Amino acid sequence: MKICPRCQFYNQDNNIRCIRCGWVLEPVKDLRITDSKVRRHFFAFLSRFVRAAFHRIGLFFHTEIPEVSHRLPYIAAGLSFLFGLGQVYNRQYKKGIIFCVGYIIGWSIVIRTITASYSNWLILLFIAYALYTYNDGFVTAIKINGQIWTVRYTLAAYSALFFLLGFGTVVGQFFISPMFKLIRVSQSTLAPYFHRGDMVFVDCLLSKLRSPRVGDVIFYNPETLIIEIPGALESSRYLIHERRTFETIMGLPGDVVERKSGVFYRNGEPMPSWCKPILPDNIFNDLKFKVPDGNYLAIYSHSPEQISLGDSFGGKTPRLNSPGVILVNWDKVCLITKKQVIGRAVFTMNPPGYRRFFRP
Repeated sequence: MKICPRCQFYNQDNNIRCIRCGWVLEPVKDLRITDSKVRRHFFAFLSRFVRAAFHRIGLFFHTEIPEVSHRLPYIAAGLSFLFGLGQVYNRQYKKGIIFCVGYIIGWSIVIRTITASYSNWLILLFIAYALYTYNDGFVTAIKINGQIWTVRYTLAAYSALFFLLGFGTVVGQFFISPMFKLIRVSQSTLAPYFHRGDMVFVDCLLSKLRSPRVGDVIFYNPETLIIEIPGALESSRYLIHERRTFETIMGLPGDVVERKSGVFYRNGEPMPSWCKPILPDNIFNDLKFKVPDGNYLAIYSHSPEQISLGDSFGGKTPRLNSPGVILVNWDKVCLITKKQVIGRAVFTMNPPGYRRFFRP
């Protein structure tokens, strides 16, 4: 019996091949073995080149765990957001320089493309890079301390980070004295200065620490404005009361602000374009205000979308400079106090096409 060296099956002595697996039981006589060149495909060389390149890149970025004293993981992780300082804290200087260069390149790309339609994707990629540096600083500190790293540590680090971000956002917006607010514009009546759907970042902290300045775009609570349109039989009255809206500070206590033939003047000097009301074409071409002590001038310039008392204009709030319009308590609405100011609009966050900072 012949035992197959491959499958250990017992074959008859006269069998040349295993009847079970087909393995040759005896060498074939007069078998000519010729040397043939192995044909190497182009993609084989390309694959070897790519693997070698990635291997060398990996060796360049690889940094040994330094032998230093105890490191605080969360300190290292937090400092990693500051251009790789967490890696420097972990005594990985080469990695710190590499991450710092990555942050500089990332910030440059984000700033240059901030108004492009695809900028949100680039911002997400940059955030992912920052989270990677955060995790690297955290994991390296754990390994320096002699602990065995597991995925559980990374999940704990990310959970702590996201909790702090969420908690800070909630407290910052909805605390007794908010530090900032994220306001989504819900009306189209502020266009083209603001557009429906704009997300505006409003600073509430600094506005409480300093007095309003000329040119500040403030977020505030205006007084109720009454618009009367005299008619043949009876007058139409429009009661405009916005709980919160935006407007521009145009005058400080003691200033004289006037508009002549459509041009705004402050104390006799022409005002720059960024100091005008949000909708200058919606108010009268000739007006004058003297700002008393304790007040600031914010000329209410838009007609919000809301239910009106009367149907003279198809049920819509009329323009403030409509023919025959009478603005009741106009001075009271435009002259505001610091208590009415909620915060100062700093910049439009989203959508990308409308991103910008507000002067001054």
